[in-house]
Parts: sequence; structure tokens; C-alpha cells
Amino acid sequence: MILIRPEKANYQKNYPMVLNLIDLFHKMLMPIFFALINVVRIYKEWILSDKITIALACDTILFASIFIIDWFYFFEIQSKITNFCKRIIPFVDEVAKLLRKILKEETICY
Repeated sequence: MILIRPEKANYQKNYPMVLNLIDLFHKMLMPIFFALINVVRIYKEWILSDKITIALACDTILFASIFIIDWFYFFEIQSKITNFCKRIIPFVDEVAKLLRKILKEETICY
């Protein structure tokens, strides 16, 4: 009798450090890199722009939306670091409360 094991079980058993590194990269480092890239991009757009255009306004609105989504992902969904960051960086908790309040007030129920 040949015992066939799925690759997933073998991978999890033999490569836990790789799995932890991949998990860290996707859950922690990518949101940080994504936010930094967007901050630098919108900053450069505002510095290089002579006047406010529709494209710049749309990019700014899109940046704000992406920043809020990234913020909620990083500080609300990632519970392992949320409490640590709220203790170390005092304004994180205040911003999270403000965003929750704004989003609750603008929720439309059908």
C-alpha cells in the first residue's frame, strides 16, 4: 500500500521557518511597503504639481482611501501588533477610534 501525503502537510512539517517568513512578509512588511510607496508617490505629485488638477485631486482621494484601508488592515485586523502599537504610539489608538466613528456615522442601512 502506497501512502500519498498531500504536499501541504509535508511542506508545513519540513519548512516552518519558510512559512513564518512568508507569513511575516505578506501580513506585516507588504502593508508597510505599500503605504510608504503611496505616501512617497502622492508627496512627489503634490511637490511637482504647479496647480491642483482633477487628476491630482482624484489621486489624492484614491491615496486617502488606500491609506484608510491599509490602516485598518494593519492596525485592526492584525491583532498581534495592534495592542503593541497602541501602547508605543499614542496617536494610533486615537486615529483608529476616529476612523471607526466616521465609518459608523456614514454607514447606510438598506
